[in-house]
Amino acid sequence: MPVSTKQQREAGYMLLDSDVPAELTRLTDYVSIHRKYAAYKKVMSLARLAAMDLPVLKGFVTRTISDDLLEYLKYWMREREMERLTVRFDSSQPDEFKNRITFTPTLEGLRQMRYLMHDEVIAVIMEESGPSQQSYGVLTAFSEDYLICEVVGPGFDVDDLLRGEISPHERFVFRRKDKYDDNYRDLGPRDLVQHSIIARESYLQSVEYRYSKIYDIMSEGSGAVNRADALPAAQKLDVEAIIEQRSTTLHFHKDRYVPLSYAKLHELYGYISELDVFYPGEVSGKVAVASFLKKRGLVFWDLFGGDRKNMPNQKGNTRLQKRRN
Repeated sequence: MPVSTKQQREAGYMLLDSDVPAELTRLTDYVSIHRKYAAYKKVMSLARLAAMDLPVLKGFVTRTISDDLLEYLKYWMREREMERLTVRFDSSQPDEFKNRITFTPTLEGLRQMRYLMHDEVIAVIMEESGPSQQSYGVLTAFSEDYLICEVVGPGFDVDDLLRGEISPHERFVFRRKDKYDDNYRDLGPRDLVQHSIIARESYLQSVEYRYSKIYDIMSEGSGAVNRADALPAAQKLDVEAIIEQRSTTLHFHKDRYVPLSYAKLHELYGYISELDVFYPGEVSGKVAVASFLKKRGLVFWDLFGGDRKNMPNQKGNTRLQKRRN
């Protein structure tokens, strides 16, 4: 049990570093993360992003979900006024389905996820980032000549871009800068090479796809097979009722795409340009994943090799949306 007692916490005791259970390792503790979890790519990616001073959600890594851990998280969530957590799993077995899913459980939901833990699987437990929090998602490719950003709007999953299931809603191609440019974080008109925004008809098609995916997850769980065809009217109404009830960001952006604001773009550009200027060996040829959250603002999620299909590229090839047979 952590140092402070349960009675002290109930009385409003503020959590201290000494209260953190031994089984939890902070994402910002890169040395400890590297020592314990060097074989886990997703965890190491998040920890490295934090070490490079990029904004990431506050959180921990653990091999177990014990009662002491749950007790600590109860008060950690209370301090941050959160009802849910963000949970990602990482494994030494890259094909495990859990590696590809982000869960947003309540504390009781996390308790019930204990069965997913075993010797090869670890959990990353972070601040809340559920559907009501999701704003824009961004993929940034660090190519030889340019920085290429592909954006999906509020309520969409940036992983759909990686799977080639939707086309980006907005694209930016920026010139690269070097460390001798004192304004490497500043975004000016001369830095922009290309900019495009999705046509409304294509955006509405992507909304239909998103509805289909949400319905599949509602019906079959997170392991549901993706589909991109339009739902029957009754099923579409079910989805709209759910996203309205949960006040998801998609509900307020289902009719048209609203372009990324200059303030958000400038903030994003500052970080990716800094990565490109000061960490070229770590980011060249790779792709960074980021999103804007309503409460937490800009956060980065991952940095991985750019050898997958459907990576952002200068030509901006349109993805082919998949259809059921």
